[in-house]
Amino acid sequence: MLRPRTLLMCLAVVLNLPVAFAQPDLPVVTASAGLDHMRFTSTPSVAQIRVVASVNEGEAIFDSGWQGGNVFDWSLADSNGHKLAAGTYHVTVSVRDLDGHVMNRKASVAMMADQIAVETGRGDDAMVITVADDVRKVTVVAHDGKSGVVASTDGDLSFRTGDFFAGKDSEGMRLTSGGKVGIGTDHPTEKLDVHGSIKADGFILSDGTVISTTSGANSVTHTATRPPNSIGGAGATGDPFLAEVGQTLGMHPATHSVGPNVVFKIGGEADEAIAMSESKNFGFPGGSLTLSAASPSAATADMAGGDLILQSGAGNGAGAGGNVHLQTAAPAFNASPTTDNVVVDREIIVSKAKPMGLSNFGSANLFSVQLLGKNVAGGRIDYVIRATDAGSQVVAESGVIQYLATAGSVTCAVQTDDKVHLGIVNSGCITDFFNPGSQPGITLIDNVSFQTPASVVVHEVYYTIHNQSGSQIRLEP
Repeated sequence: MLRPRTLLMCLAVVLNLPVAFAQPDLPVVTASAGLDHMRFTSTPSVAQIRVVASVNEGEAIFDSGWQGGNVFDWSLADSNGHKLAAGTYHVTVSVRDLDGHVMNRKASVAMMADQIAVETGRGDDAMVITVADDVRKVTVVAHDGKSGVVASTDGDLSFRTGDFFAGKDSEGMRLTSGGKVGIGTDHPTEKLDVHGSIKADGFILSDGTVISTTSGANSVTHTATRPPNSIGGAGATGDPFLAEVGQTLGMHPATHSVGPNVVFKIGGEADEAIAMSESKNFGFPGGSLTLSAASPSAATADMAGGDLILQSGAGNGAGAGGNVHLQTAAPAFNASPTTDNVVVDREIIVSKAKPMGLSNFGSANLFSVQLLGKNVAGGRIDYVIRATDAGSQVVAESGVIQYLATAGSVTCAVQTDDKVHLGIVNSGCITDFFNPGSQPGITLIDNVSFQTPASVVVHEVYYTIHNQSGSQIRLEP
Protein backbone atom coordinates (compact mmCIF):
# COMPACT_ATOMS: atom_id res chain seq x y z
CA MET A 1 0.00 0.00 0.00
CA LEU A 2 1.45 3.39 -1.04
CA ARG A 3 2.01 6.02 1.61
CA PRO A 4 0.27 9.40 1.04
CA ARG A 5 3.58 11.12 0.39
CA THR A 6 4.58 8.55 -2.28
CA LEU A 7 1.09 8.64 -3.85
CA LEU A 8 1.25 12.41 -4.26
CA MET A 9 4.66 12.20 -5.92
CA CYS A 10 3.33 9.63 -8.43
CA LEU A 11 0.35 11.84 -9.28
CA ALA A 12 2.64 14.81 -9.76
CA VAL A 13 4.81 12.87 -12.24
CA VAL A 14 1.81 11.60 -14.24
CA LEU A 15 0.19 15.04 -14.42
CA ASN A 16 3.49 16.85 -14.92
CA LEU A 17 2.81 19.09 -11.92
CA PRO A 18 5.40 20.71 -9.66
CA VAL A 19 5.23 19.46 -6.07
CA ALA A 20 7.06 20.49 -2.89
CA PHE A 21 6.97 18.99 0.58
CA ALA A 22 7.77 20.78 3.81
CA GLN A 23 10.63 19.25 5.71
CA PRO A 24 9.12 17.48 8.73
CA ASP A 25 10.32 18.39 12.20
CA LEU A 26 13.28 16.19 12.98
CA PRO A 27 13.13 14.23 16.23
CA VAL A 28 15.43 15.36 19.00
CA VAL A 29 17.51 12.77 20.84
CA THR A 30 18.80 13.52 24.32
CA ALA A 31 21.44 11.59 26.25
CA SER A 32 21.96 11.63 30.01
CA ALA A 33 24.64 9.66 31.87
CA GLY A 34 24.70 8.30 35.41
CA LEU A 35 27.38 6.24 37.12
CA ASP A 36 25.85 2.91 36.06
CA HIS A 37 23.61 3.65 33.08
CA MET A 38 22.73 6.03 30.27
CA ARG A 39 19.26 7.12 29.21
CA PHE A 40 18.41 8.06 25.64
CA THR A 41 15.12 9.88 25.00
CA SER A 42 13.48 11.15 21.84
CA THR A 43 10.36 13.13 20.98
CA PRO A 44 6.80 11.67 21.15
CA SER A 45 6.61 11.21 17.37
CA VAL A 46 9.21 8.42 17.61
CA ALA A 47 7.81 4.89 17.65
CA GLN A 48 11.06 2.87 17.88
CA ILE A 49 14.57 3.42 19.19
CA ARG A 50 17.84 1.52 18.77
CA VAL A 51 21.21 1.96 20.53
CA VAL A 52 24.49 0.63 19.11
CA ALA A 53 27.87 0.98 20.84
CA SER A 54 31.30 0.23 19.33
CA VAL A 55 35.00 0.80 19.89
CA ASN A 56 36.57 3.22 17.39
CA GLU A 57 33.44 2.88 15.21
CA GLY A 58 34.42 -0.73 14.55
CA GLU A 59 32.44 -3.86 15.29
CA ALA A 60 29.49 -3.31 17.62
CA ILE A 61 29.98 -4.52 21.19
CA PHE A 62 26.36 -3.70 22.05
CA ASP A 63 23.23 -3.60 19.88
CA SER A 64 19.82 -3.20 21.51
CA GLY A 65 17.97 -3.92 18.29
CA TRP A 66 14.81 -1.95 17.53
CA GLN A 67 12.84 -1.36 20.72
CA GLY A 68 9.32 0.01 20.96
CA GLY A 69 8.88 3.49 22.37
CA ASN A 70 11.10 6.54 22.51
CA VAL A 71 13.11 5.83 25.68
CA PHE A 72 15.96 3.38 26.20
CA ASP A 73 18.12 2.79 29.28
CA TRP A 74 21.56 1.31 28.57
CA SER A 75 23.30 -0.39 31.50
CA LEU A 76 26.78 0.35 30.06
CA ALA A 77 27.34 -3.34 29.36
CA ASP A 78 28.07 -5.28 26.18
CA SER A 79 25.60 -7.59 24.45
CA ASN A 80 26.59 -10.41 26.84
CA GLY A 81 25.82 -8.32 29.91
CA HIS A 82 29.44 -7.67 30.89
CA LYS A 83 30.19 -4.22 32.21
CA LEU A 84 32.35 -2.17 29.86
CA ALA A 85 35.94 -1.42 30.81
CA ALA A 86 37.24 2.13 31.09
CA GLY A 87 37.76 3.72 27.68
CA THR A 88 36.01 5.67 24.97
CA TYR A 89 33.05 4.23 23.06
CA HIS A 90 31.08 5.48 20.09
CA VAL A 91 27.31 5.36 20.42
CA THR A 92 24.77 5.66 17.63
CA VAL A 93 21.10 6.14 18.51
CA SER A 94 18.65 5.46 15.70
CA VAL A 95 15.00 6.51 15.95
CA ARG A 96 12.12 5.63 13.64
CA ASP A 97 8.97 7.77 13.47
CA LEU A 98 5.42 6.68 12.63
CA ASP A 99 6.03 7.17 8.88
CA GLY A 100 9.03 4.83 9.01
CA HIS A 101 11.66 7.51 8.64
CA VAL A 102 14.92 6.64 10.38
CA MET A 103 17.29 9.21 11.83
CA ASN A 104 20.69 8.59 13.44
CA ARG A 105 22.33 10.60 16.19
CA LYS A 106 25.91 10.03 17.44
CA ALA A 107 27.93 10.67 20.58
CA SER A 108 31.14 9.47 22.23
CA VAL A 109 31.14 8.12 25.76
CA ALA A 110 34.30 8.26 27.87
CA MET A 111 34.08 5.84 30.83
CA MET A 112 36.39 6.57 33.75
CA ALA A 113 36.70 5.19 37.24
CA ASP A 114 34.52 7.80 38.92
CA GLN A 115 32.60 9.49 36.14
CA ILE A 116 31.19 9.22 32.64
CA ALA A 117 31.66 12.00 30.09
CA VAL A 118 29.47 12.29 26.98
CA GLU A 119 30.42 14.39 23.99
CA THR A 120 28.65 15.01 20.71
CA GLY A 121 29.45 16.87 17.55
CA ARG A 122 27.79 19.99 16.19
CA GLY A 123 26.45 18.55 12.95
CA ASP A 124 23.02 17.27 12.00
CA ASP A 125 23.72 13.98 13.72
CA ALA A 126 24.47 15.51 17.12
CA MET A 127 22.56 14.60 20.29
CA VAL A 128 21.40 16.90 23.06
CA ILE A 129 23.44 16.16 26.18
CA THR A 130 21.85 16.75 29.60
CA VAL A 131 23.72 16.74 32.90
CA ALA A 132 22.50 16.28 36.47
CA ASP A 133 23.35 19.84 37.51
CA ASP A 134 21.46 21.39 34.58
CA VAL A 135 17.91 20.05 34.86
CA ARG A 136 15.76 21.10 31.92
CA LYS A 137 12.33 22.08 33.27
CA VAL A 138 10.12 20.25 30.79
CA THR A 139 7.24 17.80 30.75
CA VAL A 140 8.14 14.63 28.85
CA VAL A 141 5.66 12.35 27.08
CA ALA A 142 7.35 9.04 26.33
CA HIS A 143 7.00 5.29 26.03
CA ASP A 144 9.67 2.92 27.30
CA GLY A 145 8.41 -0.06 25.31
CA LYS A 146 6.32 -1.32 28.22
CA SER A 147 4.42 1.66 29.59
CA GLY A 148 3.43 5.13 28.55
CA VAL A 149 5.17 7.83 30.56
CA VAL A 150 4.24 11.41 31.45
CA ALA A 151 7.06 12.92 33.51
CA SER A 152 7.93 16.30 34.97
CA THR A 153 11.69 16.78 35.11
CA ASP A 154 11.30 19.20 38.02
CA GLY A 155 8.36 19.85 40.35
CA ASP A 156 4.81 18.54 40.35
CA LEU A 157 2.58 17.45 37.49
CA SER A 158 -0.55 19.56 37.13
CA PHE A 159 -3.41 18.22 34.99
CA ARG A 160 -5.40 21.16 33.68
CA THR A 161 -8.31 22.02 31.40
CA GLY A 162 -9.35 25.26 29.72
CA ASP A 163 -7.67 27.75 27.40
CA PHE A 164 -4.07 27.37 28.59
CA PHE A 165 -2.57 29.89 26.14
CA ALA A 166 -5.02 32.58 27.22
CA GLY A 167 -4.42 31.85 30.89
CA LYS A 168 -8.00 30.64 31.39
CA ASP A 169 -7.12 27.10 32.42
CA SER A 170 -7.78 25.50 35.80
CA GLU A 171 -6.26 22.57 37.61
CA GLY A 172 -8.27 19.37 37.96
CA MET A 173 -5.65 17.09 39.53
CA ARG A 174 -2.09 17.31 40.82
CA LEU A 175 0.62 14.66 41.25
CA THR A 176 3.34 15.98 43.52
CA SER A 177 7.02 15.15 43.24
CA GLY A 178 6.55 13.26 46.52
CA GLY A 179 4.02 10.89 44.97
CA LYS A 180 0.82 12.37 46.46
CA VAL A 181 -2.30 12.91 44.37
CA GLY A 182 -4.58 15.86 44.99
CA ILE A 183 -8.02 16.34 43.46
CA GLY A 184 -9.51 19.72 44.23
CA THR A 185 -6.36 20.73 46.11
CA ASP A 186 -2.87 21.68 44.98
CA HIS A 187 -1.34 20.77 48.35
CA PRO A 188 -2.28 17.12 49.00
CA THR A 189 -1.18 15.84 52.41
CA GLU A 190 -1.95 12.12 51.88
CA LYS A 191 -1.39 9.58 49.09
CA LEU A 192 -4.84 10.59 47.83
CA ASP A 193 -6.30 13.87 49.04
CA VAL A 194 -9.73 14.74 47.66
CA HIS A 195 -11.49 18.01 48.45
CA GLY A 196 -15.05 17.23 47.47
CA SER A 197 -17.40 14.26 47.28
CA ILE A 198 -16.36 10.79 46.11
CA LYS A 199 -18.82 8.47 44.39
CA ALA A 200 -17.82 4.81 44.37
CA ASP A 201 -19.40 1.36 44.46
CA GLY A 202 -17.07 0.30 47.25
CA PHE A 203 -13.67 0.40 48.91
CA ILE A 204 -11.26 -2.43 49.73
CA LEU A 205 -8.94 -1.80 52.68
CA SER A 206 -5.45 -3.25 53.02
CA ASP A 207 -6.63 -5.89 55.53
CA GLY A 208 -9.26 -7.20 53.11
CA THR A 209 -12.19 -5.28 54.55
CA VAL A 210 -14.69 -4.35 51.84
CA ILE A 211 -16.89 -1.27 52.27
CA SER A 212 -19.55 -1.28 49.59
CA THR A 213 -23.17 -0.73 48.71
CA THR A 214 -25.20 -3.84 47.98
CA SER A 215 -28.65 -3.47 46.39
CA GLY A 216 -28.77 0.11 47.56
CA ALA A 217 -28.01 -0.75 51.19
CA ASN A 218 -24.82 0.10 53.02
CA SER A 219 -22.68 -2.85 54.05
CA VAL A 220 -19.24 -3.56 55.43
CA THR A 221 -17.78 -7.00 54.81
CA HIS A 222 -14.51 -8.74 55.48
CA THR A 223 -12.86 -11.51 53.51
CA ALA A 224 -11.04 -13.11 56.46
CA THR A 225 -12.62 -14.85 59.45
CA ARG A 226 -15.13 -12.15 60.31
CA PRO A 227 -18.70 -12.58 59.07
CA PRO A 228 -20.26 -10.52 56.26
CA ASN A 229 -21.42 -6.98 57.09
CA SER A 230 -18.74 -6.42 59.71
CA ILE A 231 -15.88 -4.08 60.45
CA GLY A 232 -13.16 -4.22 63.07
CA GLY A 233 -9.82 -5.94 63.69
CA ALA A 234 -7.71 -7.91 61.24
CA GLY A 235 -10.04 -10.88 61.44
CA ALA A 236 -7.91 -13.22 63.54
CA THR A 237 -9.67 -15.34 66.13
CA GLY A 238 -10.59 -13.22 69.14
CA ASP A 239 -10.38 -9.85 67.33
CA PRO A 240 -13.38 -7.66 68.19
CA PHE A 241 -15.55 -6.26 65.43
CA LEU A 242 -18.82 -4.49 64.75
CA ALA A 243 -21.25 -6.59 62.75
CA GLU A 244 -24.80 -6.88 61.56
CA VAL A 245 -26.14 -10.41 61.86
CA GLY A 246 -29.73 -10.70 60.74
CA GLN A 247 -31.51 -7.88 62.53
CA THR A 248 -28.79 -7.56 65.17
CA LEU A 249 -26.14 -4.84 65.31
CA GLY A 250 -23.46 -5.79 67.76
CA MET A 251 -19.87 -5.74 68.90
CA HIS A 252 -18.47 -9.25 69.11
CA PRO A 253 -15.31 -11.30 69.23
CA ALA A 254 -14.53 -13.52 66.25
CA THR A 255 -17.61 -15.70 66.77
CA HIS A 256 -20.92 -13.97 66.21
CA SER A 257 -23.88 -16.01 67.44
CA VAL A 258 -26.77 -13.99 68.87
CA GLY A 259 -29.96 -14.77 70.71
CA PRO A 260 -33.41 -14.45 69.14
CA ASN A 261 -35.00 -11.01 68.79
CA VAL A 262 -31.79 -9.22 69.77
CA VAL A 263 -31.15 -5.97 67.89
CA PHE A 264 -28.03 -4.71 69.68
CA LYS A 265 -25.41 -6.77 71.43
CA ILE A 266 -21.98 -6.35 72.97
CA GLY A 267 -20.43 -9.60 74.03
CA GLY A 268 -19.51 -13.16 73.29
CA GLU A 269 -21.33 -16.15 71.97
CA ALA A 270 -24.67 -17.37 73.30
CA ASP A 271 -24.31 -15.52 76.64
CA GLU A 272 -24.81 -11.82 75.86
CA ALA A 273 -22.96 -9.20 77.86
CA ILE A 274 -25.29 -6.36 76.86
CA ALA A 275 -28.29 -6.97 74.64
CA MET A 276 -31.31 -4.93 73.62
CA SER A 277 -34.15 -7.11 72.40
CA GLU A 278 -37.28 -6.70 70.30
CA SER A 279 -37.12 -2.98 69.51
CA LYS A 280 -34.72 -1.23 67.14
CA ASN A 281 -35.62 2.25 68.41
CA PHE A 282 -34.87 3.65 71.86
CA GLY A 283 -38.08 3.99 73.82
CA PHE A 284 -40.15 2.03 71.31
CA PRO A 285 -42.82 -0.13 72.97
CA GLY A 286 -41.69 -3.69 73.43
CA GLY A 287 -38.02 -2.82 73.73
CA SER A 288 -35.97 -4.07 76.65
CA LEU A 289 -32.39 -4.00 77.81
CA THR A 290 -30.90 -7.18 79.19
CA LEU A 291 -27.62 -7.23 81.09
CA SER A 292 -26.17 -10.66 81.61
CA ALA A 293 -22.81 -12.34 81.99
CA ALA A 294 -21.35 -15.60 80.80
CA SER A 295 -21.25 -18.67 83.02
CA PRO A 296 -18.26 -19.11 85.36
CA SER A 297 -15.45 -21.34 84.24
CA ALA A 298 -16.08 -25.02 84.91
CA ALA A 299 -12.38 -25.96 84.86
CA THR A 300 -11.31 -24.32 88.12
CA ALA A 301 -13.48 -23.46 91.08
CA ASP A 302 -11.69 -20.15 91.74
CA MET A 303 -11.86 -18.90 88.14
CA ALA A 304 -13.76 -15.65 87.65
CA GLY A 305 -16.88 -15.65 85.53
CA GLY A 306 -20.57 -14.92 85.67
CA ASP A 307 -19.97 -11.50 87.28
CA LEU A 308 -21.95 -8.42 86.32
CA ILE A 309 -19.87 -5.33 87.02
CA LEU A 310 -21.26 -1.79 86.97
CA GLN A 311 -18.62 0.86 87.48
CA SER A 312 -19.10 4.61 87.81
CA GLY A 313 -16.63 7.21 86.72
CA ALA A 314 -14.47 9.32 88.98
CA GLY A 315 -16.31 11.98 90.98
CA ASN A 316 -16.43 13.72 94.31
CA GLY A 317 -19.38 11.75 95.59
CA ALA A 318 -22.83 12.92 96.74
CA GLY A 319 -24.02 15.79 94.54
CA ALA A 320 -20.63 16.08 92.81
CA GLY A 321 -21.01 12.90 90.77
CA GLY A 322 -19.34 9.52 90.54
CA ASN A 323 -22.36 7.81 92.11
CA VAL A 324 -24.32 4.83 90.80
CA HIS A 325 -28.01 5.39 90.05
CA LEU A 326 -30.65 2.78 89.27
CA GLN A 327 -33.75 4.48 87.90
CA THR A 328 -37.30 3.61 86.90
CA ALA A 329 -40.19 5.50 85.35
CA ALA A 330 -42.92 6.60 87.77
CA PRO A 331 -46.05 8.80 87.67
CA ALA A 332 -45.16 12.45 88.11
CA PHE A 333 -46.69 13.72 91.36
CA ASN A 334 -50.48 13.23 91.19
CA ALA A 335 -50.62 12.36 87.49
CA SER A 336 -52.32 9.25 86.13
CA PRO A 337 -50.10 6.14 86.43
CA THR A 338 -50.21 5.74 82.64
CA THR A 339 -49.33 9.32 81.66
CA ASP A 340 -46.72 11.97 82.34
CA ASN A 341 -44.08 9.50 83.49
CA VAL A 342 -40.82 10.77 84.99
CA VAL A 343 -37.60 8.89 85.74
CA VAL A 344 -36.75 8.60 89.43
CA ASP A 345 -33.82 7.13 91.35
CA ARG A 346 -34.75 3.88 93.05
CA GLU A 347 -31.21 3.07 94.22
CA ILE A 348 -28.32 5.52 94.75
CA ILE A 349 -24.90 4.26 95.80
CA VAL A 350 -22.93 7.33 96.88
CA SER A 351 -19.39 6.83 95.64
CA LYS A 352 -17.35 8.65 98.31
CA ALA A 353 -17.76 9.13 102.02
CA LYS A 354 -19.50 12.33 103.14
CA PRO A 355 -17.77 14.36 105.89
CA MET A 356 -19.59 14.66 109.25
CA GLY A 357 -17.35 17.31 110.82
CA LEU A 358 -14.13 17.15 112.86
CA SER A 359 -15.69 16.83 116.28
CA ASN A 360 -17.08 14.05 118.40
CA PHE A 361 -20.60 15.10 117.55
CA GLY A 362 -21.12 14.82 113.80
CA SER A 363 -23.88 15.31 111.26
CA ALA A 364 -24.42 15.00 107.50
CA ASN A 365 -27.44 16.01 105.42
CA LEU A 366 -28.04 12.94 103.25
CA PHE A 367 -30.92 13.65 100.86
CA SER A 368 -34.36 15.13 100.39
CA VAL A 369 -37.42 14.03 98.41
CA GLN A 370 -39.64 16.05 96.08
CA LEU A 371 -43.27 15.61 97.11
CA LEU A 372 -46.48 17.39 96.05
CA GLY A 373 -50.11 16.74 96.83
CA LYS A 374 -50.76 13.35 98.36
CA ASN A 375 -47.61 11.61 97.22
CA VAL A 376 -45.64 9.54 99.73
CA ALA A 377 -41.93 8.71 99.84
CA GLY A 378 -40.41 5.89 101.83
CA GLY A 379 -37.48 3.53 101.98
CA ARG A 380 -34.27 2.91 103.86
CA ILE A 381 -30.67 4.01 104.04
CA ASP A 382 -27.74 1.68 104.68
CA TYR A 383 -24.76 3.50 106.19
CA VAL A 384 -21.32 2.97 107.72
CA ILE A 385 -19.70 5.62 109.94
CA ARG A 386 -15.93 5.84 110.39
CA ALA A 387 -13.98 8.10 112.75
CA THR A 388 -10.22 8.14 113.50
CA ASP A 389 -7.77 10.14 115.53
CA ALA A 390 -4.25 11.15 114.50
CA GLY A 391 -2.90 7.87 115.82
CA SER A 392 -4.14 4.31 115.54
CA GLN A 393 -7.64 4.60 117.09
CA VAL A 394 -10.60 3.83 114.84
CA VAL A 395 -14.31 3.56 115.68
CA ALA A 396 -17.03 2.49 113.25
CA GLU A 397 -20.72 1.69 113.11
CA SER A 398 -23.00 0.11 110.51
CA GLY A 399 -26.73 0.75 110.59
CA VAL A 400 -30.03 1.13 108.75
CA ILE A 401 -32.40 4.12 108.73
CA GLN A 402 -36.03 3.78 107.75
CA TYR A 403 -37.79 6.92 106.53
CA LEU A 404 -41.28 7.97 105.48
CA ALA A 405 -42.44 11.36 104.19
CA THR A 406 -45.37 13.28 102.78
CA ALA A 407 -45.33 16.80 101.38
CA GLY A 408 -45.82 18.30 104.83
CA SER A 409 -44.20 15.83 107.23
CA VAL A 410 -41.30 13.42 107.50
CA THR A 411 -40.16 10.83 110.03
CA CYS A 412 -37.17 8.52 110.39
CA ALA A 413 -35.83 5.86 112.75
CA VAL A 414 -32.54 4.04 113.17
CA GLN A 415 -33.08 0.30 113.43
CA THR A 416 -31.26 -0.45 116.68
CA ASP A 417 -31.46 -4.19 116.15
CA ASP A 418 -29.56 -3.79 112.86
CA LYS A 419 -26.71 -1.70 114.30
CA VAL A 420 -23.25 -3.12 114.81
CA HIS A 421 -20.26 -1.09 115.94
CA LEU A 422 -16.60 -1.19 116.81
CA GLY A 423 -15.76 1.26 119.55
CA ILE A 424 -18.11 3.88 120.91
CA VAL A 425 -20.43 5.29 118.25
CA ASN A 426 -23.98 6.40 118.94
CA SER A 427 -25.80 7.30 115.71
CA GLY A 428 -29.31 8.51 114.99
CA CYS A 429 -31.32 10.49 112.47
CA ILE A 430 -33.26 13.73 112.45
CA THR A 431 -35.60 15.20 109.86
CA ASP A 432 -35.63 18.63 108.29
CA PHE A 433 -36.95 20.56 105.30
CA PHE A 434 -34.24 21.56 102.86
CA ASN A 435 -34.17 24.45 100.44
CA PRO A 436 -34.73 25.12 97.65
CA GLY A 437 -38.35 24.02 97.72
CA SER A 438 -38.63 23.22 101.44
CA GLN A 439 -38.33 19.50 100.68
CA PRO A 440 -38.49 16.92 103.48
CA GLY A 441 -35.18 15.18 104.06
CA ILE A 442 -32.96 13.11 106.33
CA THR A 443 -29.87 14.07 108.35
CA LEU A 444 -27.61 11.49 110.00
CA ILE A 445 -26.14 12.40 113.39
CA ASP A 446 -23.75 10.62 115.74
CA ASN A 447 -21.53 10.99 118.78
CA VAL A 448 -18.18 9.17 118.77
CA SER A 449 -15.47 8.77 121.39
CA PHE A 450 -12.12 7.03 121.57
CA GLN A 451 -10.93 4.78 124.37
CA THR A 452 -8.04 7.18 124.87
CA PRO A 453 -9.39 10.73 124.51
CA ALA A 454 -8.13 12.35 121.33
CA SER A 455 -9.13 14.82 118.65
CA VAL A 456 -11.14 13.58 115.68
CA VAL A 457 -9.13 13.69 112.40
CA VAL A 458 -11.50 11.78 110.10
CA HIS A 459 -15.28 11.64 110.57
CA GLU A 460 -17.35 10.44 107.60
CA VAL A 461 -20.22 8.27 106.42
CA TYR A 462 -20.70 5.93 103.44
CA TYR A 463 -24.34 5.36 102.49
CA THR A 464 -26.74 3.86 99.96
CA ILE A 465 -30.34 5.03 99.46
CA HIS A 466 -33.13 2.56 98.66
CA ASN A 467 -36.15 4.55 97.45
CA GLN A 468 -39.30 2.41 97.66
CA SER A 469 -41.52 5.00 96.00
CA GLY A 470 -41.97 7.00 92.80
CA SER A 471 -40.75 10.24 94.31
CA GLN A 472 -37.64 12.00 93.13
CA ILE A 473 -34.50 11.99 95.30
CA ARG A 474 -32.08 14.90 95.60
CA LEU A 475 -28.66 14.36 97.18
CA GLU A 476 -27.94 17.20 99.56
CA PRO A 477 -24.61 19.04 99.24
